[in-house]
Formats: sequence, structure tokens, C-alpha cells
Amino acid sequence: MSERTSSLGPTARRVRPGAEAARRGAGALARASIPAAAGVGGVVLALRTSVRRARLDPGEPPPPVPPGTEHRFVGGATGSRLHLLELGAGRPVLFLHGVTLAATIWSGQLAALAGDFRVLALDLTGHGRSEAGPGTLRLDGVAADVVAVLETLGLEDVVLVGHSMGGMAALSALLDSGAARERVGALALLATSGGPMLPGPLWPAVARGVGVLAAASTRDRGRPAGPIGDGEWFRARLPFGRRPSSAQVEEAALLARATPPATLEGLVSDILAFDRHARLSELQLPAAVLVGTHDRLTPPRHARALAAGLVDARLEELPGAGHLLMWERPAAVEAMLRRLAARA
Repeated sequence: MSERTSSLGPTARRVRPGAEAARRGAGALARASIPAAAGVGGVVLALRTSVRRARLDPGEPPPPVPPGTEHRFVGGATGSRLHLLELGAGRPVLFLHGVTLAATIWSGQLAALAGDFRVLALDLTGHGRSEAGPGTLRLDGVAADVVAVLETLGLEDVVLVGHSMGGMAALSALLDSGAARERVGALALLATSGGPMLPGPLWPAVARGVGVLAAASTRDRGRPAGPIGDGEWFRARLPFGRRPSSAQVEEAALLARATPPATLEGLVSDILAFDRHARLSELQLPAAVLVGTHDRLTPPRHARALAAGLVDARLEELPGAGHLLMWERPAAVEAMLRRLAARA
């Protein structure tokens, strides 16, 4: 059998021509297989999503906005125009939703609490019917707009309720504004975090990079129209816990679709880089922390850290629930808020 010596020098190993050709062929096959495997993986994922979507119980749709709800608009601190839903009379309860959602997600809580409270749900800046001001929208601007709502409406002894990004905005408003601390009497934090989202000195830089990529991806993809596709449905399904209502998943997808891409430019980075944990002990007010055990976005460890860092907080974990507690566990949310208001 013939052999040849590589020209790399006397110490180079001898290579059989057949073996070298086979190795080159295997490498080319592997390189060609990567996109093929990715394509097959995408097809499998799409098929699994379609099957899961078809098998999911349609369930109850999200509650509609209650009859008699007033729509209000106020000016924000960042040049924004802010929209609120308002119903009922009594001690004010102000709800702040998460990113890519809207005030309407609190419709069930408005209906349940309006008999005893003045209930307000804010479309956070750049969401729902609220319009952002000039420049890139950042989380500190959202928090400043929350303070502007408290002051403009003259709200006192407020039960402030923040979900996900809304919880981060609530914490920022209270930690950065003495006016907010004077006006808020109790704090409820649902499926949120005091930070950091992940530990490590490099995480803030990683978060900024992820935010830039997410914003670019949103701009490139544009805003789809027509029925919710399997890809949109899959992304909307991820925050939910066990056995969600298909109608609620569809509504979450529609709310995400309606969020302007410009809203996400700075917010995604700020959410991922958010870290106020070291200052939580500055907040002396009564607080409640609620989390689902199947929350993939802000897992229970974040809620436990919040409850441990706050001076007067009570923690409750809801088995099987995911991130959207106001839809998944409305009775538990209502009960928690009534207990919090009673002790504050």
C-alpha cells in the first residue's frame, strides 16, 4: 500500500490518502449537516408546538374591561401621554403591568376590587394606549412616569402593585423618589425581581448586548398581521405555568404584537441589568411578594430574595403557576391584596 509523507517536515505523521479523503468528506458532511439539523430541529419544534396548541383546552378568555370603567389620560415626566383605567372608590390601588402587556391584563382585578377600592391600572409608557415621549425609553423613565401619575392624580396611601417589569418600576420609583414613598402605603410585587437576574460582574454588559440584539430582531421582524402563528404562540406560551388557557395565550401574543418595537429598545437591557437588591432594606412599608413555582422568567429564587431583602414582606408561592398570575391565579392575587391592605 502506498503512503506519502506530509511536507510539514520530518516529524509529521504519515497520512493514508484514503484516510485523508475520508476525513475531509466527513468534515464536509458535518458542516453540511449543521444547517440541515437546525432545519430539522425547527420543523420538529414547529410540529410539537402545533400539537400542543391543538391539545390545549381553550379555557376561559381573559376577563373584559368591566362596564363603567373610566379611561383617563395624564401627562408623564418624560413627555409621555399616559392612559389609565379607573373604577370604584375608596383607598387607591394602582396596578403596573409587565413588558409587552397592557393595563387591560388587570381587568379581573378591577372587577373584583372596585366594590371596596379605587382601582387604577396604568398602561406603562410605550404600552397599550400610553404614548412614549421623545428619545429612547428606559426603565428609570417608566418609574418617573409612575411617580408623575401618583402626584398628578393626588393619590395617597396607595397600594402599589407591580408585575414583572412593573414591579421593577415600582421599586425604582420608591427608592428614587421621596414623593413616591410619601404617597405609597403598601407594596405588592408579583412575579418580579429586585435583581440581579443572573449573578456575576459581566452580566450587566451581557444584558446590554442581549437588549441590543432583541431590539434589532424586533425591528427586522416587523409587526406581523393576521392570525397568531405557531412561533408567536410558542413565545407567548413560555411565561405560563401548567395547563394555561389557550385563549389567554392568544391574548398574550396579541398584546406582545401590539407593543411598538421602539418600546423595547432600552427596556430589555434595563430589565435584564436591573439590580436594586442592595437597597431593598430602605423600604419600610408593608409588602407582599407573590410567585408561581413554574415561573420561567422570574423563578421563585427572585421572590425569595425580595422577601428576604425587604423589611416587612410576606412571601407566597403558588404551586403550578407561571408568570402571568393575574390571569392564572386571580383569586389568589385578590386575596393577597386584601390581606396586604388590611395590615397596611
